[in-house]
Amino acid sequence: ESNQRYEFELNSMQGAAVADEPLKLAIDGAFQKQRYYISISGDPIGELFKPTQPWHLEASAEMAGVTLNLRGQADRPLEGKGFDFLIKLNGDRFGNLAAILGSQLPPIGAYALAAHMKETATGYSLSKLKGNFGNTAFDGKLEINLSGDKPAVLAELMVPTIDAGPFYEISGAEPAENQMVETPDDTRPALDEVAISLNILNGINADAELKVDQIINAPGNIRDASLKVAVHDGELTAPMTVTFADVSFQGHLDLKNFNDTPGFLLSLSADQTDIGNLALVFTNTEGIEGHLKSFKFSLGGAGHNLRSLLQDLDMQLALTDAALSYGNLANGRPVRFTLDKAGVALIHDEKMRLDAGGTLLDVPFKLGASGGSFNQILTGEPWPIEISADGGGARLHVTGAIAGSDDP
Repeated sequence: ESNQRYEFELNSMQGAAVADEPLKLAIDGAFQKQRYYISISGDPIGELFKPTQPWHLEASAEMAGVTLNLRGQADRPLEGKGFDFLIKLNGDRFGNLAAILGSQLPPIGAYALAAHMKETATGYSLSKLKGNFGNTAFDGKLEINLSGDKPAVLAELMVPTIDAGPFYEISGAEPAENQMVETPDDTRPALDEVAISLNILNGINADAELKVDQIINAPGNIRDASLKVAVHDGELTAPMTVTFADVSFQGHLDLKNFNDTPGFLLSLSADQTDIGNLALVFTNTEGIEGHLKSFKFSLGGAGHNLRSLLQDLDMQLALTDAALSYGNLANGRPVRFTLDKAGVALIHDEKMRLDAGGTLLDVPFKLGASGGSFNQILTGEPWPIEISADGGGARLHVTGAIAGSDDP
């Protein structure tokens, strides 16, 4: 139930819509106090019921600085068959739609979108997709083939530039009537009531590709991003790459059934790269320099519901030959820190383990830590922890437990 109120007015409708005369209508009114104008022209509506040739239609609509144009034809329009249309949408300010939608929108400025939508011999296609929203531009295509045992989808979206700046400029709270009401904790479904299934992947074959050359006005200098998603034989694979703060990451996502249990595996890695700019993004501190030989991260799990999936999670992180220094400024005194090796493992039914070794100010050190299992975190049990450190002739050994605020 929503408290949002919508106001619609029809001021006038003029024209002709009869069986044996060309269709022609002009409509104007208001929606949410925004004036709208609609113009429709086409073949006689009698042809809709007894088509002897393709039925042609041309329509345009204007409201809140937005213009929509539709032009094309359909062989059997009442059946949705044989359609072939060109669609164009443009506007001078994206934010003008805020009054209609009742929510804040980023101040993007002028925008435009165009596409060719048609029925093909084997299905449907959306081609010549091209548009821009302010400084963000894109083009792509979509094809749906229905001639096989299951639908096959082919999609491609190429984005030379994404301008993230307008999204950072949204300020202020939403109107109270549009804010979501928090759901009481006791009405939320239990973890074991949230079922997980990958059966939807069995009903489709798909290949989709997304490429983004650069994201401007965002921290970290994001560029050369790509994502390929393939769905075949009930399994999803998605290799990905992105350069963030001059660090090139490669990743991979798998969704599939492991011994008839739905699950996922996500991996992320980087090799032989400078990490000074990455450290700057996360610490906002000038004068940081660093290098990394390898970084590897993996996260995976399987389960028929959310609880069993969380109980089965495995997470591993490994760093090799990392060197970092800060204070590399004029008249500064650099502080050097190295990691020969560092690893963190949190396996669902095993104790968490962290091991690291390197140098701090050229003094060797070793650090080790162990804790409880992920299952203990999930059940809210006190989490035992043990930390040991050795370096510079000194040793440290700490044991204890991390408990919730309600525990003694």
